[in-house]
Amino acid sequence: IIQYNLESAKLDWKESLIVNRIQAGTIEIYLTAIDNLIRVCGRTCPVSDVHFQDIEKMKQKSSHLSDTTINMRLRAIKTFFNWLKDNDKVINPPKIKQISIGASLPRYYTEEEFSLILNEVDDELLRRMYRLYRDTGCRRCEPFDSKLNSIGLVVPSGRTKNSYERTITLNEEQITTVTDIRKWIDYKVENKLAKKKNAITYIWRVWSLACKKVGL
Repeated sequence: IIQYNLESAKLDWKESLIVNRIQAGTIEIYLTAIDNLIRVCGRTCPVSDVHFQDIEKMKQKSSHLSDTTINMRLRAIKTFFNWLKDNDKVINPPKIKQISIGASLPRYYTEEEFSLILNEVDDELLRRMYRLYRDTGCRRCEPFDSKLNSIGLVVPSGRTKNSYERTITLNEEQITTVTDIRKWIDYKVENKLAKKKNAITYIWRVWSLACKKVGL
């Protein structure tokens, strides 16, 4: 009896992802995760023979990677086994336990992860905004609440004791991005399509959805 093995499942899943128009970058993440699993279990390992202990062993062999990257691959493997179950290839998918990461810690993305996230964002203006946030370290509301001049953003002092006025230097392209996003916000507000706060929140909702799509 020829059993359905990991290599065959990987190729079939890839075809399914392409048919469902999943972004190429996301497919690359998914298949890299399956390759990691194959290194532990072997290409000819039946999908029904993959167990929790195999997943744990894969995590150990990936200890040189960041916890965020490992969790991204674990989510990909979970998606893979959910697909196998939906297609009646496995009955009981293996338990997959992610690495605990403190929710209060700031999130840092590698260049590869950042590019994959941007691939999931269709709006070019929003992609420019995310690059601006990454390259300047601006807080969420600073591009909208600060004074814009020929040098950059002048961030006013706040209400806290140690707050002080500061300038975030921007290049010409970044100044254009801030100008364009402010026009976009003004259009939403003037046409009663959204309040300013909600429009800004939308920018970060798109980011969050893109992160989820790539497993970050």
